[in-house]
Amino acid sequence: MSVVKYFDLYFKLISAGVRAQLQYRFAFVMRIVGLITSYTGTAVTMWIMLYQFQELGSWTFYEMLFLFAVAVLSWGFCIILFFHFRGLDTYILNGTFDRFLVRPINPFFHFMAMKFDVGAFGQFLFSIGIFIWVSFELQLDWTIGKSLFLLLSVAGGILIQGGLLVMISALAFWTTKSEQFYWVPCFRPEI
Repeated sequence: MSVVKYFDLYFKLISAGVRAQLQYRFAFVMRIVGLITSYTGTAVTMWIMLYQFQELGSWTFYEMLFLFAVAVLSWGFCIILFFHFRGLDTYILNGTFDRFLVRPINPFFHFMAMKFDVGAFGQFLFSIGIFIWVSFELQLDWTIGKSLFLLLSVAGGILIQGGLLVMISALAFWTTKSEQFYWVPCFRPEI
């Protein structure tokens, strides 16, 4: 199957998933509003922390808010593409993963296109609003190079976070349960 056909199939599967989620419109809207509210709360917390000190190292509130918006945007795309891999262990335990193996499309692609999390729209709206606000506050001069760097930074964040999610999920093929691995700390603090 060609790449163009995969893109076409991906958008057909995603549109079917969005239509299914739109059956419950209130839940659809509240999921988006809930994520916007959650990230806004985090931004307010950053403002409260920096209100007293004005800077953290040499970083101002608006610079940190810009970095936070980049992280939220890349995580939003990561959720759309890879977050449902966290449920891979359930498919393996129930024996329903075989259905992905017997269909005439790539199993990785099929699993990736199986679900679309509408909550990511809340992350997109929050990030775009923050980018516009912070760009005016910091008086950023958006050149083609800076815009390209921002896009590549977001793409890199998507691939790194998505790769980690898929890698941890793949452990379910050997351990049958991979949920606990998502909570393993990257470092152990000194006692």
